[in-house]
Amino acid sequence: MKLNQLIERCALHPGSSLTEVGSSDHRDQLPYPELAAAATALSGRLANAGLQPGHVVGIQAANGLDWVIWDLALINIGAVIQAFPDEAPVEQMPTPGLAMLVGDRPGSDVPLSAARDEKVEFPAPRAGAGFEKEAHSLVFSSGTTGRLKGLRVSAAGAEGVIDSFIRDFRLAAEDRHLIFLPLWNFQQRLAIYACL
Repeated sequence: MKLNQLIERCALHPGSSLTEVGSSDHRDQLPYPELAAAATALSGRLANAGLQPGHVVGIQAANGLDWVIWDLALINIGAVIQAFPDEAPVEQMPTPGLAMLVGDRPGSDVPLSAARDEKVEFPAPRAGAGFEKEAHSLVFSSGTTGRLKGLRVSAAGAEGVIDSFIRDFRLAAEDRHLIFLPLWNFQQRLAIYACL
């Protein structure tokens, strides 16, 4: 499975959907074809604003459907995703130079909700550090040290883990998967990719 095929695969499964369960048990459901269409539209709007493969885009926001739409759109463009922990001040985190910061808090360049709001105009990306085509994500982990460290994840590495996940857990279309940890935790995003 290739990351750049996720949107295409979503469009092939009209009976499947991604569901966000809110704190009051409110459910927001997005069928896979609509998820694919939203991610494709967002990637087109971002490309028109000047975002290019290798640009680093930070996301700092609570879990939700829009987070997944941004993730898929950025994969579609070939941008490198840097997911920031909710509580971490972005300006104090190691970063190679963000082209854009997406979030649900003050200081973000673009609101997370712009994923499906076509009225929002995107600013031109800041000149940031570019990465090679194989880079997929920059993630943070404390591992066993207790100190947050930045790690670079390649597309090939992510794809290998996804393939193992699908094979080892024998995922089928009727299966359901619950994500409750924050999406800045890369393992949670990998699980979503595998399900898609």
